[in-house]
Amino acid sequence: MARIRTKAGHWRTGVNQSGLLFYLVGPSGVGKDSLLEALRIYPDLPALHLAERYITRPTRRGDDRHVEIDPDTFAVRAARGDFLFTWHSHGFSYAVSNDLLFHLRTGEDVLVNGSRAYLSTAMEIVPGLVPIWMRVSERVLRERLRGRARENAAAIERRLDRNRKLERLWRPEWHVIVNDDDIEQTCRQFLDIRERLRADS
Repeated sequence: MARIRTKAGHWRTGVNQSGLLFYLVGPSGVGKDSLLEALRIYPDLPALHLAERYITRPTRRGDDRHVEIDPDTFAVRAARGDFLFTWHSHGFSYAVSNDLLFHLRTGEDVLVNGSRAYLSTAMEIVPGLVPIWMRVSERVLRERLRGRARENAAAIERRLDRNRKLERLWRPEWHVIVNDDDIEQTCRQFLDIRERLRADS
């Protein structure tokens, strides 16, 4: 894999990809994990790879699907160049492996569960990356965060405030899906975007 260091100091990939790289972002509680789980069992869904995330957070019952990794191992692997994307949020480190480049080269589309704050960096690293901005109404988001029972009321309000601020990063040219209704409708929105882009390529 050829890589070029950009002016900002990030490594930019020089991979010849025939698959599309979708980068899914949205606030905690918006339903990104629910979408990924629904796509895992979606009938007759060809050539879509769901990239694994490595997180320095212990796995918990009912948590998102990820590979648990201790901070020291994370640092070693990041320094070795094993990860394509790395970011930090809420006291934990996150990463996505370089393995996804193999799937892109073989023509598979890849879906990454990413970070809004890291999106501009991800777009610099992989030109052609397709942002998928996932939204939900604030009323529904508050209800979902309360239903998870992971945080107190003050922490939930801080998350909602952070969501409002991160919404300012959105650009009109990015694709949006809304997850206020059932997950089947959300899957259909994503697949419609994918089909349109595939038809245009």
